[in-house]
Amino acid sequence: MMAPVLAVAVVGLVTILAVALIVAALVFYLVSVIVQLRKITAGLDEAIAGVTEIVQKSTPVNDIVTGVVTGITRLYQSYAADVVSSLIGIDPEIAELSAIA
Repeated sequence: MMAPVLAVAVVGLVTILAVALIVAALVFYLVSVIVQLRKITAGLDEAIAGVTEIVQKSTPVNDIVTGVVTGITRLYQSYAADVVSSLIGIDPEIAELSAIA
């Protein structure tokens, strides 16, 4: 038969060993997560750099699109003024003013 002190020592040793294994498993898991997060961060850095480049290259397009929209709006207003003036027989400039409003 084992002495009571030795039995307590063995139980304590087994408990410490179990806790150490659990801590080691948690450390391994957390280190794995950190490594994956670093890979994701590196990938996002590349993607953000690409998006920034696209935004910089598309900046001149914004002015062109604004000009096209402005031109189409003016063309539509002019066309609307011509249609209104031909339908009701008024001066096209007055009809254009009413189309703008």
